[in-house]
Amino acid sequence: MEFNCDSIEVTRIKEDADYEGVRVQFHATLAKARIPMQLDIGFGDVITPGPTEVVYSTMLDFPSPVLRAYPKETVIAEKLEAITVLGLLNSRMKDYYDLALLSQMYPFDGECLGRAILATFRRRGTTIEAEPVGLTRAYWDDPARVLQWRAFVRRSRFGGTEGDLMRLVDEIRPFLLPVLSKIATEKSFNAQWEPSGPWE
Repeated sequence: MEFNCDSIEVTRIKEDADYEGVRVQFHATLAKARIPMQLDIGFGDVITPGPTEVVYSTMLDFPSPVLRAYPKETVIAEKLEAITVLGLLNSRMKDYYDLALLSQMYPFDGECLGRAILATFRRRGTTIEAEPVGLTRAYWDDPARVLQWRAFVRRSRFGGTEGDLMRLVDEIRPFLLPVLSKIATEKSFNAQWEPSGPWE
């Protein structure tokens, strides 16, 4: 694979936010295939429980690259914080898809996830709500959200249906609401989550 250095474009993301980042877009070529690449690099966010190493699989017989990445707990905390802050105005459909997918694929320690949520919300000055409006029927029943969900499904091509937003929120609620209800009252959440739950 060859990377085209002349194609590199760097733009600011979250321009008016307290915690900014940069988006790096460039092209690579593999044989005659032109491959668009994008890296988003964030600054100023708190990472709990700390960066993790991710080993990427390779399609050819080459060594797997090892990258430092956000832990899944921080990914969840940041998406949940956005859902909380944006409320009924939230148009970030992928966050719901990602949260449901993470809860289905990975185990979680409740105390660690609670610490990540608490740290992210504190860093961003967001109040923890036991039940954010973005995780309620008022959100998934909103006609504007239904249209946004349909557009997301079309763009993503993963074959969802218009009812899937309600299903995803129904899957996310038992994963996140027990944690939120504890940390909203400043208590730790001592439970374990196996993929697809429930908390035990």
